[in-house]
Amino acid sequence: MLALGPIQFVPAWRNKYRKMHRVLGRVYMVSMVIASVAAPFAATFSEDGFPAQVGFYILTAAWLYSMVQAYRTIRKGQVQLHRIWMIRNYALSFAAVVLRVFLLIGLALRSQFDWLSFEDVYTTSVWGSILVSAGVAEWFIVQRTLKPLARSRKRPTDTQEQTGGRIGTEEPAAV
Repeated sequence: MLALGPIQFVPAWRNKYRKMHRVLGRVYMVSMVIASVAAPFAATFSEDGFPAQVGFYILTAAWLYSMVQAYRTIRKGQVQLHRIWMIRNYALSFAAVVLRVFLLIGLALRSQFDWLSFEDVYTTSVWGSILVSAGVAEWFIVQRTLKPLARSRKRPTDTQEQTGGRIGTEEPAAV
């Protein structure tokens, strides 16, 4: 399911195959609900230590919250906000992949440093994957979604230039 995610973010594909976008979105949402129900049990009974368990609980809560927000915004017709919440949700889903990469790097470092324990590597990988995934999502949202939107709103229209900016200067809608 994770492999189908990136195509959902391609505007040309999404616009051409709206019905497929909706179907895949619903399948993704059901998958996220099932995973969000199973994740706390997996975290609770894992033997990776309390700090890693807390990381997994927080990831699960953020994952479920971002999915609910994405659903709520699209039901209200707020497409831009839906896109932003889905970027966050998908990034949090991708944290599992980032965790594996960080774990491999950490295990390679562990062979170089005797004082580094597996628990240290694993816990750092868990928290690092969550923070990096969320950070990349927020960077992407700001750079690729909000900045272009802000630039397009700052361009004065012909009417504003003629009237000194008095017309149409109401507050922009919150994004």
